[in-house]
Amino acid sequence: MSQYTAFICHVNALGWRAAEKDVRSVVKEDAILVLDTSKGFLTVVGRADDIKRIRAPVEKILLKNYEEETKLCYCKVQTNSGVLISVSKVDICSFGVDAVVNAANEDLDHIGGLALALLKAAGPQLQRESSDYVAKNGRLRPGDAIITDAYNLPCKHVVHAVGPRYSDFDRKTSVSHLKTAVRESLTQAEMVNCSSIALPAISSGIFGFPVDLCAETIAQAVREYCDSPQGLRSLTEIHLVDNNDTTVRVMATAVSKEFSDLGPTMTIPQQAGGKRTGASG
Repeated sequence: MSQYTAFICHVNALGWRAAEKDVRSVVKEDAILVLDTSKGFLTVVGRADDIKRIRAPVEKILLKNYEEETKLCYCKVQTNSGVLISVSKVDICSFGVDAVVNAANEDLDHIGGLALALLKAAGPQLQRESSDYVAKNGRLRPGDAIITDAYNLPCKHVVHAVGPRYSDFDRKTSVSHLKTAVRESLTQAEMVNCSSIALPAISSGIFGFPVDLCAETIAQAVREYCDSPQGLRSLTEIHLVDNNDTTVRVMATAVSKEFSDLGPTMTIPQQAGGKRTGASG
């Protein structure tokens, strides 16, 4: 009888989504993969001779993905309940999570900024479903969030969150509306059992919310949600993302400050801030 053995690799849910296809192409049917994202482990079980053959290439794939992920991640921290909070410089339209948040307007007309970028990537069905929702339920208000299908996006769902137009309210009200939009976004994702979500800098684009205050408010809202006894039933990863280097640095600093008691890891690149290459919230 063949001897069976196993080896364990460290990998989080995001890293696994990026590496899964390559790993499975190596493993094929020669081993069983057991993933435990709550503990960050991938266990590979199989016959000793098969494990000997596939171990090195599997570890190489996971290491490569980890290195690429680390380059993009500017800050990360784990809460006491095991939830990973990260800040990364990525294109949200191609980010591998269960749900992405769209910085939407009250009419869910995806005509500019991040909303338009997501629409182009998702296809016209996204606008059709959004328009149907407004036709049936009326316009949304600042702080509201609803969820739709993601269509051609790599995620499963799009959460459309309406942040405040900064010029329409006083500072205190704007902050309150933005916190509500973040909280509602997380709640919507949990209602469909998402384990991971990507949040942009809502309202920081054409809605004119100062980036520093926006980042600080979002970090506070995430912390409050994580600490709430009513929050975080299914979510294990919350990723704050943008493709503007300056915005990502500001968000990383805000998260590091807000979660300072939990020992956040800052990995901001030392080079000068990059140029904007796409849409923000």
